[in-house]
Amino acid sequence: MNTRLAILTFFLFLVFPACGVLEVGFEEPPSRPTASPSPSLTLLPTVTIPPTDFDPLQPGQKIRLISIRMLDKMTGWGVGQIEGQPTDYLLVTSDGGRTWRNRTPRMAHQNPPPQGLSATAFFGPGGLAWAIFTDRAPEAYPPSGQVVWRTTDYGQTWQASAELSLQGLPTQHFIPDHLRFLDDRTGWLMAHLGAGMSHDYIAIFLTNDGGQTWRRVVDPERTPTLMSCPKTGLAFSDLQNGWLMGDCPGLMPGLFLYSTANGGEDWNPVNLPVPVGQPADLFGGEKAGCGVPGLAYLGADAVMFSVRCSSYNGGRPSAWLYAAKAGEAFSARVLPQPYGNLQFLNLQEGWFIGAASSDPTTPGEIYHTTDGGLTWRLVLATGWQGTPHFIDSSIGWVIAQSGEELALVYTVNGGAMWEEINAMIGKD
Repeated sequence: MNTRLAILTFFLFLVFPACGVLEVGFEEPPSRPTASPSPSLTLLPTVTIPPTDFDPLQPGQKIRLISIRMLDKMTGWGVGQIEGQPTDYLLVTSDGGRTWRNRTPRMAHQNPPPQGLSATAFFGPGGLAWAIFTDRAPEAYPPSGQVVWRTTDYGQTWQASAELSLQGLPTQHFIPDHLRFLDDRTGWLMAHLGAGMSHDYIAIFLTNDGGQTWRRVVDPERTPTLMSCPKTGLAFSDLQNGWLMGDCPGLMPGLFLYSTANGGEDWNPVNLPVPVGQPADLFGGEKAGCGVPGLAYLGADAVMFSVRCSSYNGGRPSAWLYAAKAGEAFSARVLPQPYGNLQFLNLQEGWFIGAASSDPTTPGEIYHTTDGGLTWRLVLATGWQGTPHFIDSSIGWVIAQSGEELALVYTVNGGAMWEEINAMIGKD
């Protein structure tokens, strides 16, 4: 689900050891790693990104980053806020995340509402990006005038799409989510329209012309079976094949997991095998509530996502990584912790920042796998949680969270040591 309604502040909790014992089946390091002083960063020469004539932000202002997408060691995009300003800005960095420049489309920020604007964006390669802006108070947003912005030059210039067709939709609100593109022409956008009685009403839009026009392929009237359960992900591996997942344990029997083979026009439920050693009716909803928290990897050759189950008897939740190559059956691999976020570079190598509880004050643990999640090695016990963003086996970033406090941290050795980056607005 889109969590943009919770406005967060940024600050780093220093890494500290977390107590606990690895479960059977995981590879434990010779001694439990804890934080130690991080080496200074070695940065490459600055990459040139064009300036823009719209920049209400001042050099030196501290940034509260909400999300990032690094394209290489130096260059990346982010969505962030400035203290005292409730509006999201689109930002670019060319020095590994230390300084950022405003690349928000000027027209999108004209006459912002008092509650500010929230951005949902997808950042592609070579300066490509798409974004949609909506009122941060969703119930106040009019059900018309929604456009998707597109840039091909790192935000130096932007073009607006034709308005999304919302005619006939039962909109309590309009909250965009899961904007994704396969290439420079084909993309999908999911928007939440309303909620109630264990339902999350959505619309899904498709573009085949780079985001100039969007066609609605899913809505509450034409696909009512997809309206139950809060949605956690929408992604496509190619022009035809895609996945829609949700997480509502205890609110409905079974798993909310659907696939399409015709670009989103039709969707069919996906039945997963029960993990080895679990009761055959695990997903039946009688003894446990199970959901699909999110996608871990999707390519033309394979798909990976997590599944978490909570026992109605109050036992400890359990989580698995489900993986399948194209045309093959799914298999389940146990995750080290029931809560957390996954990232895979490929079918074999990935990271998991896990925790024993969904409470954001719970200390996290960083795990690494090189065999597709069959085994996990504990890399570091931390005082924070977050989503890993690695670009290779060594270099990665995390927007670290401990409670309501957040900060951008960076590693050059696969996650064994982390350094805080005091991100701020830089000069064009």
